[in-house]
Amino acid sequence: GDLGLENAAAHLTFVYNNIAKKRNDETQLKHGKTSVVGFPSKGKKLANRNKIFFKKTNPILFISTNNYRSVFNHVSSSRTDIQNCETEINIIGQILSKIPHRVSYKAYPEEHRYIDSDPAITYAEGFDNIDVIEGHTDSQFFIKSPSLIITSRATSTLSWAIMSRVPLCFLEI
Repeated sequence: GDLGLENAAAHLTFVYNNIAKKRNDETQLKHGKTSVVGFPSKGKKLANRNKIFFKKTNPILFISTNNYRSVFNHVSSSRTDIQNCETEINIIGQILSKIPHRVSYKAYPEEHRYIDSDPAITYAEGFDNIDVIEGHTDSQFFIKSPSLIITSRATSTLSWAIMSRVPLCFLEI
């Protein structure tokens, strides 16, 4: 919803394009100005790099955008970490596990914010067709290896996936 838009809390918001600017400027909770700055040059360079510079994955790569909040108060969502985990487990169980090909599961690169292991990753490890990519390497270093990228939520991850020019399946959740 509108609460998740950055300009609901910021005096100045930078966005990639005019569509994002329009959406930000239309919100009733608008607090500041929105300025279009375009996609970072780093992304453009990455999009043009040869495949040999990227880490190997299975032909299908799922890039998770599940970022637990723990005690950090983000305004990006009213959903709890439990709800986000349930959604992630549903994606794994109802979609990824049913794909008749090997799937690489790339978790969000943020350091896990709980002392327990991530239940979604533990769940993904239980399926024969899913390989969990270990470590906290950002997904931008994997995006040209697969034949198909699957992701969800409109984040910078989606931008990296689009810039990779690899076919993309976007799950609107």
